[in-house]
Amino acid sequence: MAGKLCVLHGDDDYSAREALEDMKKGLGPPDALVPNTSVFDGRQVRFGQLETACNTVPFLADYRLVVVEGLMEQFQRGEGRPPAERASSRLEKLKEEWSGFKGMVRGTPDTTVLVLLSRAVRADNWILRELEGLGQVRRFDSLKGPDLERWMAARMQAHGGQATAGALRMLAAFVGGDLRRMDNEIQKLAVYAGHNQIQDRDVQELVSDAREAVVFSMVDAMIEGRPGAALGTLRRLMEQGAAGPYVLTMLARQVRLMIQARSLEAEGAARGQMARAMGSGDFVVRKSLEQAGAFSDQALREIYRRLLETDVAIKTGGVADDLGLETLVAELSVRR
Repeated sequence: MAGKLCVLHGDDDYSAREALEDMKKGLGPPDALVPNTSVFDGRQVRFGQLETACNTVPFLADYRLVVVEGLMEQFQRGEGRPPAERASSRLEKLKEEWSGFKGMVRGTPDTTVLVLLSRAVRADNWILRELEGLGQVRRFDSLKGPDLERWMAARMQAHGGQATAGALRMLAAFVGGDLRRMDNEIQKLAVYAGHNQIQDRDVQELVSDAREAVVFSMVDAMIEGRPGAALGTLRRLMEQGAAGPYVLTMLARQVRLMIQARSLEAEGAARGQMARAMGSGDFVVRKSLEQAGAFSDQALREIYRRLLETDVAIKTGGVADDLGLETLVAELSVRR
């Protein structure tokens, strides 16, 4: 074919972008490639803009790199999104505007490398079908189970760290397949542990979702109507040095996550999309969905109101931290 085309898509955006960076290394020195690189937002780029960029001859370099992020998603009906008639009409208009895309790719100069970077798209995606056989297509699915653990072990070694199998499993449970966040957590743990092996307790102390797991336990006890267990968890938190405002903030955050998870699920979002939107790992998404199912929308709003009232009472000196929180947790547990 004339020109070069590479489609990188999948839920594992981190690996897809790593693949793009590796590709750049084969296109010449960075100082020559940077001024010959064009990056477009697929939600805004017009066909004419992309065609002009692809047909531009590189300046003092062997290649021109053109990257389009999120274009393919525009050619796919989203589940739970706009009404079917409106989505279908929009899709047909896009197809009409981009009807010359296949011909443009075929006619692209050999000096141009066109990369389409997108989240996971279905096999019936219009662009994917249009460009079939015209270039390389690579799909990056989220890593799970043994594949994720092998990736973690290799990344841990690359950062000069070492961890017990239990610590790796705990890290996988809390962070899940978000490799960008996982890499950040591994770097943080490797620096913290130094030459020592990373243990379960290190993950519990440093990884945010692991620290918050105790709050999930308290909320679980409240949902199940076990005030004794909920109060016991609260007391352990405070004995460990957690201040009243911090515990309230964590509880308020969990209520927000429940509301957000329920809303995203109603929109038809996949678990990976929910994790990105909520800024959390698989564990938090799963627990938030489970807990949200135990409350009505009205009940969640009432809990939020009581959290606010308790926060005001503590901050204005109307009630002591421990008494205010214990009263709130006991009340909410009994109400359930």
